[in-house]
Amino acid sequence: MLEIHSLSKEFNKGTPDAQIALDQFAMTIEDGEFVTLLGGNGSGKSTLFNLIAGSLFPDSGTILLEGQDVTFLPEHRRALLVGRVFQNPLTGTAPNMTIEENLAIAYMRGTGRSLLHRTTKQDRAFFREQLSTLGLGLENRMNTRIGLLSGGQRQAITLLMATMVKPKLLLLDEHTAALDPQSATRVTELTERIVSEGQITTIMVTHSIATALQTGNRLMLLDRGQIAMDLQGEARRTITRQELLDCYAR
Repeated sequence: MLEIHSLSKEFNKGTPDAQIALDQFAMTIEDGEFVTLLGGNGSGKSTLFNLIAGSLFPDSGTILLEGQDVTFLPEHRRALLVGRVFQNPLTGTAPNMTIEENLAIAYMRGTGRSLLHRTTKQDRAFFREQLSTLGLGLENRMNTRIGLLSGGQRQAITLLMATMVKPKLLLLDEHTAALDPQSATRVTELTERIVSEGQITTIMVTHSIATALQTGNRLMLLDRGQIAMDLQGEARRTITRQELLDCYAR
């Protein structure tokens, strides 16, 4: 469970350029929920993700993950709990390292083992098995450098790296927005399967109304650092595209 209480963050405080990104923000997400998060530029989505992931610290408020206060936990320690996939397929992997080496780093980080730990034959078999679930044939390309892969292939591996060791929370930061339509569809399908099979608590930022309606079991709209709409259950299942567009345009 993710619990956020009275979270506030202001940038350029005390200057003419001061901007309040979040103001006494509150949110609770139950275990296994898949939340799609909509919001325009400046609504607070990126700030929220950075605060949850530990890239930023708040001015006030608390963030609890599975009952643990992680508000000021350093980002590298929070990585044991939070998986994150960014919009840019170039982010989150080392392009000059092989698929196997990238998976090994993610696996060691997720299990809390030293990065100096040598990859074993058993580890390689596990990586190959995990890659095969993507259905892209990458299990036969373990020694290929990540930088030689397509954007869709790379994003699929990044998704795998973020979930190979089940995180307490998965953050998907518009992770299909930079992909071509075919690759975006493939990565979305992989996302839904991985999240469903692992029952992973997930928040996915998207600008796509269609994606927001088709993905997840809860839908939130952020506006000026606050939750403007929170749809669950029957309300989430029955809202129409036009109704959502009307809310989004307000």
